[in-house]
This record gives sequence, structure tokens and C-alpha cells, in this order.
Amino acid sequence: MISFVNNELIWSIIIYLILVVLFLTIIKNNPKLFLTKNNKLKEFGVGKKKTILPLWMYFIIGAFIIYILTISFIIV
Repeated sequence: MISFVNNELIWSIIIYLILVVLFLTIIKNNPKLFLTKNNKLKEFGVGKKKTILPLWMYFIIGAFIIYILTISFIIV
């Protein structure tokens, strides 16, 4: 039982670190999807200077994916 829990924890940490690296890569490249020309975060919405996938939603979706993968034992 303990080794099973350790495997889940290790996989969760690995996936989390991968998402952190992706986040740092995204921020370094200053993508038009998340940032304006002044390097400020875009607002959520539809229209000029807005985006349908803001950076905070990207993190929520990533956290949800980590949770689902850990709970459903896909990664174990």
C-alpha cells in the first residue's frame, strides 16, 4: 500500500514539474495567446485585447488533469 501511494506521489510531482517547465517556456516566449504587446496578461473574454484561454485557466486545467490522472490510476 505504501509503495502504491509513493508511486502516485512521484507521478504527480513529475507531471507538476512538466507543467511548471511548460509555464516557464510559455512566459519566456511571450505568446500572443496569453500576453499583450506590453507583456501584461490578457483579460478573459472575446474581443480585442482579450483571450478565451487566460493563463489562470491554463493552470486550473493543468491541475485538474493532474488530479484526474492520479485518481484514475492511468499513470500507475
